[in-house]
Amino acid sequence: MASPLHWCLLDDKRMPLEQARISPLDRSFLFGDGIYEVMPVYGGRLFRPRLHFDRLARSAAALRITNPHTHERWEALLRELVSANGGGDQYVYLQLSRGAEHGRNHAPLPQVPPLVFCYSSPWPVPAASTLQEGLACITTQDTR
Repeated sequence: MASPLHWCLLDDKRMPLEQARISPLDRSFLFGDGIYEVMPVYGGRLFRPRLHFDRLARSAAALRITNPHTHERWEALLRELVSANGGGDQYVYLQLSRGAEHGRNHAPLPQVPPLVFCYSSPWPVPAASTLQEGLACITTQDTR
């Protein structure tokens, strides 16, 4: 996969990815207590953003993580990120964590502000041989 592009969003602030810092007490880090979406971008345009934001909202509701934005705000934030990273073909990774608290509580779930982290990377270009010959693969049940 290609290296991430220069700009990221951390709690809605655009910054160089190298400067982004997330608390070691963030619940996604400690417990995997978060959700993510990966969205393709073609020609600088988000692909089917409404479907991705619908799934994000459903996932957040199922885990009782506060979704901090409307679909329109998410779209504006991600468009800004894609544009800052030069447009074109990319994919955007969006992580929504329950957030960080001082301590390590398991239950009840803490009421802390959620954490939003987004970055984008160039869309990977498959090798010509892959396009010509395809790839061998298998499917298997995911028992997680």
